[in-house]
Amino acid sequence: MGQAICIAGVCEFLGAILLGASVTDTIKNSIAKTSAYKNTPALLMYVMFSSLFTSAIWDNLTCHLELPVSTTHTIVGAIAGSSIAVFGFDSVLWSAHKADFPYIQGMSPIFASWACSPAAAAIMVVILYGCIVRPFILRSPNSFARAALVVPVLMGLTVFVIVIFIIQTGNKNKTWDTPFATWKSVVLSLGLGAFFMLLVGFLVVPYLRRKINRDHAALNQPKTAAADVNMTTEQIKVAELENGEGLKSARSNAAMIDGTPSAGVIDDINQGSGAGGDDKISRWASIAYRKSGFKWTYDNLQKTRIGRALFYGANYDVHSVVDESHKDYDKDVVGVWANAEVFDWRTERLFRYMQVASACVMSFAHGANDVANAMGPFAAVYNIWKSSSIPTKSNVPEWILVIGGAGIVCGLATFGYKIMRVLGTKAVKLTNSRGFCVELSTAIVVMVAAYTGLPVSTTQTVTGAIIAMGCFDGLKGVNWKVVAKMLSGWVLTIFVTALFSAGTVSLVLYAPSRPQSLDVNLQASALYNSTGAMIRELNTTNLAAGANTDPALTATLTGLAGTLRTLSNSTIPLPKQIVPLFQQTLRLYNSSSEVIAG
Repeated sequence: MGQAICIAGVCEFLGAILLGASVTDTIKNSIAKTSAYKNTPALLMYVMFSSLFTSAIWDNLTCHLELPVSTTHTIVGAIAGSSIAVFGFDSVLWSAHKADFPYIQGMSPIFASWACSPAAAAIMVVILYGCIVRPFILRSPNSFARAALVVPVLMGLTVFVIVIFIIQTGNKNKTWDTPFATWKSVVLSLGLGAFFMLLVGFLVVPYLRRKINRDHAALNQPKTAAADVNMTTEQIKVAELENGEGLKSARSNAAMIDGTPSAGVIDDINQGSGAGGDDKISRWASIAYRKSGFKWTYDNLQKTRIGRALFYGANYDVHSVVDESHKDYDKDVVGVWANAEVFDWRTERLFRYMQVASACVMSFAHGANDVANAMGPFAAVYNIWKSSSIPTKSNVPEWILVIGGAGIVCGLATFGYKIMRVLGTKAVKLTNSRGFCVELSTAIVVMVAAYTGLPVSTTQTVTGAIIAMGCFDGLKGVNWKVVAKMLSGWVLTIFVTALFSAGTVSLVLYAPSRPQSLDVNLQASALYNSTGAMIRELNTTNLAAGANTDPALTATLTGLAGTLRTLSNSTIPLPKQIVPLFQQTLRLYNSSSEVIAG
């Protein structure tokens, strides 16, 4: 888990910096109408701050409750709710035309993307897993040999996808000094994809085949104490470093022999990530880990309360829900896992290494989307503070995206295990081959959305992919209770964040204050006195006319003076009470002055 968090941290940063600016600009400029705040930029600053405050509270609360809600939902709902509280529904940009794809901006394309992105991810899973990986590889009698042929192609596809979107989005965000022509980006992406395909095919896959065959042979040995004796001390250390459950798997009949599970669902998990064999790279990595000082630092941090809190998520076993000996054991989840189709252990093991690549691409896409979504309001606050106005177009500073990347990595290391457990274990059974297809499908959809500037929900996108994956094992392949809980969290998110953010804005915006009360009283007094002065002057002028006194004007002035005395009987009237009387008197004063002057 710790290694995964480190890899995710690097990829999240790169995704946020290279691809994040486009989505951040959408969140910052395409939800609330900035024209409504043209004369009050400080008010827009507070709207964005309130949205960030609301989103932070709701996202942390839902993570604690194991509700994988959408950060995009949270931010968009909070901004819309705050803006409505300030200037009403017209202050939200619901729909407007724009020159480039998707040709519509505002809330309507965002709403549409929330429905389309899960469907698009599900379609990608059907194509990748349902049409290629499962029928052609996993269900083949020679699945391991076929996987060795197809894996390099899938690696080339993965590299192609990530490179072309980095280049094209860099062109859009003006990251490069000289933009790449479309044909150049395609050729470069194809070239790098082909290079990695050949590299994996001729160097990596042969090595992995030998290693996996050795591991498989070791796991197929009789499960006796003698089998453990045959493992050298160094192999045991490697097994423990690679996966804490690997040695436990080998010693507790938790292996799959010839593709058939031998003992329970938890065994299936352990065998999928178990270790064994003579892995020189793992040994070298373990030696480097010990000699570099990281192990000493990590061990000493674990002795402190802060260190244990920081690394709690990294040390948590997300598969504990299918372990009968654990307090988190869940029968519903076990039923979903037991119903899933089982494939050759060696093929799944090969996809395990492929899943590292797909996870990197997924983290990259997640950084480009969710980090950018979260930092959109912050970018707006900073730009307004810097210029004391609302800029029509401004670049998002990279340091803002870096702060967002750091925050999301910290969240991944602390609360992330709760969401991993829901999406990766409780909802459906995700083996290495299934996980690879889900991650790559989600990454492609999210990166296309990031390129076009659509702030789609990564959570919703991956959920669509996961549900589609589970349905390949029938309706029992999906934990529908967990799915229903997730859907309810999505619906609640929009309304809760909008209402809470609107309440936060209103609490400050409409709350009385002493300076404001004094200012209101001063304005009311000024209007009151001005109204009285105009009535007296008009009355004096009218009476001075003698025989030419205007009876209608006299009656009107008498009525105005009576209304003014009524307002002044108790306290100084509020501006909203005196303003209509002041306006009526002013119109009368101007018209009477013109008559007298004429």
